[in-house]
Amino acid sequence: MATDPYIQEAMHVFPGLAPGDTMKLNDGTTELSLISAAAGIKVLYDDMLNRAWSEARARGEKLPDPVQKLVPPEVPGQQ
Repeated sequence: MATDPYIQEAMHVFPGLAPGDTMKLNDGTTELSLISAAAGIKVLYDDMLNRAWSEARARGEKLPDPVQKLVPPEVPGQQ
């Protein structure tokens, strides 16, 4: 079982995609694999996390130690 939360989420989003599989998307050039899907999910997660922290800071909210942003997310049902 994968331990990386982004790979776990990619496995949920693309249940028929096995770890060694790759396929081309409809444009014929973009490759999809669990690794590329996980990388895209991480980019989205990091962007949302950074925007949430920025907005909270702008509202004057007290934020936890920034090292907390390095704690990987938990995938529901996988704890």
